[in-house]
Amino acid sequence: MITEILTDTDEQNCEIRIIVRGDRWGFNKEFWGIQIDNTITPLYCCNCKTQLKSFYKLNGGRYGQVGTIECTCGAEIHCTDSDNIVEYLDTLTTVRQSLVDKYYIDFTKTYKLDNNSFIAIKEKVGFDIFKKYANQTIDLSAIVRELEVDYGISTDNEKNFTFDKFDHLPKTINKWFSILDNINK
Repeated sequence: MITEILTDTDEQNCEIRIIVRGDRWGFNKEFWGIQIDNTITPLYCCNCKTQLKSFYKLNGGRYGQVGTIECTCGAEIHCTDSDNIVEYLDTLTTVRQSLVDKYYIDFTKTYKLDNNSFIAIKEKVGFDIFKKYANQTIDLSAIVRELEVDYGISTDNEKNFTFDKFDHLPKTINKWFSILDNINK
């Protein structure tokens, strides 16, 4: 089920879980390291070509079917996630049951939560998520706090980062992007 997030508190309560895997996974065992299990997403309407104003909470679904959100332009955005562990959201925009287009959100890429980002942090400041949290799950907000407090990396609470078709991202992701910007200066 997908539901609109109406308050800052509700947004802050949405977890972006980082699973630090000690094994390889995928059809050909091609993946290693970080796996995402996300509960917050922006949405993009392929009909009016804009991001919806609110963020949305992913509350699970049946075989990945999480629901439909109506855009202010009248289009319907049908949402399917990756089911048990939410790594992506596949959206399909329709108007009067006719397909307009599809838009795929890979949370690892959209939120820059890939192995390379964590390797860069390790190289710049010494925080090694692969060692410290091996075979554990930790919320991204806890990692952000740890990097701010224990490693002295400042974040810009006012800057709004963008990615692809999204002109605003969740606050935790803005802080994460700020950390990535600051370590690359």
